Amino acid sequence: MLIPIKVNNQIIQAKLCNNILTRALGLLFSYKKSALLVSSKESRLKTSIHTFFMLNSIDVIWLDKDKRIIEIKTLKPFRHHTPKSKAKYILEIPSNTINNITKIDFKINI
Repeated sequence: MLIPIKVNNQIIQAKLCNNILTRALGLLFSYKKSALLVSSKESRLKTSIHTFFMLNSIDVIWLDKDKRIIEIKTLKPFRHHTPKSKAKYILEIPSNTINNITKIDFKINI
């Protein structure tokens, strides 16, 4: 299921990943797509991600329960990252999809 996500003035169509299988897969084996991963609760560990077996870098945005950005990071293939703060949502997008998109504490419309 694709859902529209508004970031600044851009709309991103992201695959909704809200169960254990779809969250585990995320953007694995996908190219030039976006995904919104939803955790059951705010957590650092449940929102850690990896890019093992991915062929391209991705931009990752972690959001809290109020959909405010708490961290932004570009991950190269075969990396792992745990956010510094608790997050509920993770937006995975192709690297350089959105230029100068955001700042910490910016709210995203989902």
